[in-house]
Amino acid sequence: MSFDTLHHPPGKTISPLAAYQRALLSQLQPAMLALAFLPVLVFAVLWGAVFWFTWGWWLGAFDTLLGMLPWVGQWFFHPAEQGGNWFAMLLAGTLGVVIYVLLVLVAALTFVGIFGMPFMLRHVAADYPELERRHGGSFKGSLVNTLWAVFWFVLLSIVTLPLWFVPLLGWFVPLLLFGLLNARVLRYDALSEHASADEMIVLARAPRLYWRVLGFGGALLNVVPLLWFLSTTLTGLAFIHYALAALAAHRNQSKQ
Repeated sequence: MSFDTLHHPPGKTISPLAAYQRALLSQLQPAMLALAFLPVLVFAVLWGAVFWFTWGWWLGAFDTLLGMLPWVGQWFFHPAEQGGNWFAMLLAGTLGVVIYVLLVLVAALTFVGIFGMPFMLRHVAADYPELERRHGGSFKGSLVNTLWAVFWFVLLSIVTLPLWFVPLLGWFVPLLLFGLLNARVLRYDALSEHASADEMIVLARAPRLYWRVLGFGGALLNVVPLLWFLSTTLTGLAFIHYALAALAAHRNQSKQ
């Protein structure tokens, strides 16, 4: 299924919304649906088994961690008759669920970024037949970029954890971090096959390209549980469409 139904002129950049429209059309293919569901299911089972057999350790770790945090730490030192214990258990359990979901999604994103994006690129490239492949990226570059991005995501998640318990802000911070993770991982992979090394640098720094907005849009998909299975590949496909359209526009402008 082609994005031609959107009637977008070739050689022009597209908006993040248009990129997701094109991605949705690309997603509705059996191979893309399989790539969407299988990694999430596999990592959901694997991390579920880890949490099932080590749940007591996780709860103890969450209790210790939350007890050290401002705003919520005081609840972990209240005696039971003051209601501190049930609130502490609720917070620890909620944090456990959030971390479980994040671990599943980050693992799926890492897998798709390293192993799935080349397959997705070949799938989408049929919509850009005139775009020359210059192979500016590599498997090693993708691996290093992905692991480095995940490292910073984990570090920033730990540093900003107290903010997760601030009303409203607590929803925004994880989404912002996951959006930045999407942008860092998927931008490289989306450009690696078709762009040259110099073009990858130019497009990554182009102020008119909204990579972080695109990544944040993918993070928002994770708010709806039923979209968890599609969020990783749908976001990856959106990055590919966005990147290839931007690359085509960049080369078209360079010729003028």
